[in-house]
Amino acid sequence: MKDKDAMDPVEGVGEDVVRKAEDMCRSLSSSLNIDKRGEAAFYNGAFTDLDSLAHRQFPVTVADIGGQPWLTVISDTALPATGNGLLVFKVPPGDSRRYVGRMHAGRRGRREVDADQRRFALFDILRDVRRR
Repeated sequence: MKDKDAMDPVEGVGEDVVRKAEDMCRSLSSSLNIDKRGEAAFYNGAFTDLDSLAHRQFPVTVADIGGQPWLTVISDTALPATGNGLLVFKVPPGDSRRYVGRMHAGRRGRREVDADQRRFALFDILRDVRRR
């Protein structure tokens, strides 16, 4: 039974943001990798700074580490830190996630296996913008 008082996930989010999230999801592949230690699932995704005039779309890998209240976003370029970012990613077998949130300033990888250009940033989810 649906709670009549529950907030609609897209309530307060502009139709243009929802439409952009859906367009970004359609362009993604749905491959999935599981970290060999079994702690994280990695998804193909895309990120856009909604406060930027260009709305440039950055291809990213999203690491979802179970139990963490944030997502780790991995990119080959520095992502803009913003309080109004759109992160989308595909979750097999056919679902997708669409979140508006805060992207923190990124950093270079610290492990030897990390490529020099690989950047890591944390994304705090502020709102789920999936249609229900």
